[in-house]
Amino acid sequence: MSIKENRLAGVAAGTLRRLGVTLIILTALLLPSPLNSLSMEELRKMSDLTPRKFAKLFAQFQYRLFEEVQSPEVFLATEMGDCDDYAILAAQILGERGYTPRLIAVRMPGITHVICYIEETESYLDFNNRVYLSRTVGCERDLAKIAKKVAKSFESSWTSASEFTFANGLKQMVVTIARTDEYVGLSDRNKSAAPQTRVPINIGF
Repeated sequence: MSIKENRLAGVAAGTLRRLGVTLIILTALLLPSPLNSLSMEELRKMSDLTPRKFAKLFAQFQYRLFEEVQSPEVFLATEMGDCDDYAILAAQILGERGYTPRLIAVRMPGITHVICYIEETESYLDFNNRVYLSRTVGCERDLAKIAKKVAKSFESSWTSASEFTFANGLKQMVVTIARTDEYVGLSDRNKSAAPQTRVPINIGF
C-alpha cells in the first residue's frame, strides 16, 4: 500500500471513529433514561392531569417488589416499583389536583394488593393496569365491591380490605372490613352472599 493510500485509510478510520462516537452520544440523548424521567415538580405542573393521564405516564415502569414504600423521587427516578409505590403517589398527586383519592389494600390468600380509588370518577388506579388502554378500572364506591373486583383480577377471593392513609412514611388504617365465612373454594354465588364485618382497627399489610 502506498503512502497516499495509507493516509486515506487513516483518514477514513478516523472519520468512522468520530461518526461512531457521535452516534453513541445521539443514542444516549434520544433514548429514554430512568435518570431523566418524570420528577415530582413536572407532575405537579401538568395542569390537565386526570387519573387516566396519570396512569398513562407509568406504562413503561417496571414491576419490582420492595419491602418498604419507596419515596416518590426514587420511584420516579428508577421507573421501578410496586403497587403501593404507584397507588400512594397517585393519591398524593391527584389529591393535590382536587380529586378525592382512597388508598385501599386488598388481602387475598398469599398476596396483598394496593390500589388508589378516585371518588369523582368511580374508578381505581391499579399498577397492574397501567399498560392497558383503559388505564383505570370502573367500580362502585363500596369497599367490599372494590375488594371483590380487585380479587377477581387475580382470579382469587378476598379475605379482608382496608382503607388507609399514608403520610410521613407511615400507613394509618381508617377502616378494615373482613369476611367472616370460609370463602376459599366457595362458588361465586356463595361468595357474594358471604357476610362482612367492619373492623376499625390497625391491621398490618
